[in-house]
Amino acid sequence: MFVQRLSATRMASFEDPGANAKNDPSWVLGRYWYSIAAAESLVPTLHVLEVVLRNAMYDALAAHLTGGVGVDLPDCWLDWPAHQSVLYQDAQRPWADHLVKVAKAKRDILTDKRVLDTGRLIAELNLGFWTGLLSDHYEKRSAQQVWPTCLRQVFPNLPASEDRPRLAEHFKHIRRLRNRAFHHEPLWRRRPAEDHRMLCETIGWIDAEMAEWARGLSTAKVTQERGVGYFEGMARKHALARPALAAAATSLLGATTVVPMTPPAAGTGG
Repeated sequence: MFVQRLSATRMASFEDPGANAKNDPSWVLGRYWYSIAAAESLVPTLHVLEVVLRNAMYDALAAHLTGGVGVDLPDCWLDWPAHQSVLYQDAQRPWADHLVKVAKAKRDILTDKRVLDTGRLIAELNLGFWTGLLSDHYEKRSAQQVWPTCLRQVFPNLPASEDRPRLAEHFKHIRRLRNRAFHHEPLWRRRPAEDHRMLCETIGWIDAEMAEWARGLSTAKVTQERGVGYFEGMARKHALARPALAAAATSLLGATTVVPMTPPAAGTGG
């Protein structure tokens, strides 16, 4: 079962290419374990940031935009028809078309037999949609210019050195981090406490009180302080206590069998 559920290709991304690296199966599994812990520690902060960002963006643009009436939600600017909508439209690249994304979100809500309302529509649109609103389409090409007019409404605590282009790049970095954490990509080289601090700082640009709350939600500091070595050691202890696990890991990675050592005392094998 172990061999079937993981793959050598996937686990290879957890091997350390360093000349003196320990890459026997249990060490590699330890890095995998650390990566899981790092991802878990960042989920609460990423959650707060995504929810706070989308609500702040929606509210700021709702106060700024005028002249449209929603198709199904009259008071919702996201639902304005194409000829009124401020949303970026691109018939040649429908995957980048924000109006298409809204239409899909509405369909998904109705297909799930949920009530279509503004709150559900805001929540149905993913982080990529909301960070995409920071693109230059909404500064240079929009019929109703969003940026920089709404910048301080969305980010009232934004440092003076930051602007819309820098924010767009910053949120691209955050979106990549989020995708790595949520899609189970390797994070064993990252320092989650530093990622957590960066995410809290970003939340603080929108709402300082929410940032303070988010600081207490994460286990990133503990995970980073333990470090990769802690998880490598725990994985090795498990492998020594469970020969079948060690054998499965060896088979999966094609590495030398874990060298037997004195097994841990009863109750310490994890």
